[in-house]
Amino acid sequence: MCIRDRIETLDSLAALDYPDFEVLVIDNNTRDECVWRPVEAHCAKLGARLRFFHVAPRDGFKAGALNFALRHTSPDATVVAVIDADYVVRKEWLRDLAPAFADPRTGVGQAPQDYRDAAESAFKAMCHAEYRGFFHIGMVTRNQRNAIIQHGTMTMVRRELLQRIGWSEWCITEDAELGLRILDEGYATTYIARSYGRGLMPDTFLDFKKQRSRWAFGAMQILRRHFAALIHGRDTGLTAGQRYHFVAGWLPWLAVVAAVVLLARAVWGLSAWRWRISVIALGFLETGFGLLAVLLVAIGFWIE
Repeated sequence: MCIRDRIETLDSLAALDYPDFEVLVIDNNTRDECVWRPVEAHCAKLGARLRFFHVAPRDGFKAGALNFALRHTSPDATVVAVIDADYVVRKEWLRDLAPAFADPRTGVGQAPQDYRDAAESAFKAMCHAEYRGFFHIGMVTRNQRNAIIQHGTMTMVRRELLQRIGWSEWCITEDAELGLRILDEGYATTYIARSYGRGLMPDTFLDFKKQRSRWAFGAMQILRRHFAALIHGRDTGLTAGQRYHFVAGWLPWLAVVAAVVLLARAVWGLSAWRWRISVIALGFLETGFGLLAVLLVAIGFWIE
């Protein structure tokens, strides 16, 4: 992402059609002043609504920077909205989604992640199609059961909740973990399947793989920390439908890991019989996870 993209993001935020808002721009752990100084200067140019913070060093992944921003947020703010630095937002974003927080039960308002660079290559076009499948099918279905996955961009959160529970700095996917705890508190989430902002996709397959590795690792962190609530339903305010969607949504990460392990064993087997056993095991693995997926879909229709 170049400086021009960051400037475009700032310009879109300054143009938001909403009467009372502030923008906190957090640059954490960027060492090269040639990268963050122009952003700081452009914030000053756009006026007092935009406040820039360069924070280094800062631990806690993205959650650390978000918790820092929360401590510097105006005390009058009742809702906190978050976007990534590459997003260009529509001017009506806050105006359209903020009214949902008039309902005291609403904890999160979420719009889709969307992207503006799908035409750059066939790779990005395929990525964009895959992203849209999740945000315009999967998230819509989950929304019907108040079970959406909160995302770290194009999201709005009730301030009172954040002050009380904050973002978890131990988790690399702090957004999804926060959303799960908000649901556990008994709050409702609102998902609007309309694009209010567009960012940039990974440029290469290596970048794409790093993104997915982060998502998979974060999902496993959450499953491990909240295992009793998600699997056993102990001491939790989550409904059966919410637990189902989170577990069923993250199980495929395990299937991919197991498949890679067994495939590697097949390729590097020391003898012909090990090769045959590994390939057979891989076949059973794929069949088993396929049957499990069918079973989970069937269970999903029965759980309210």
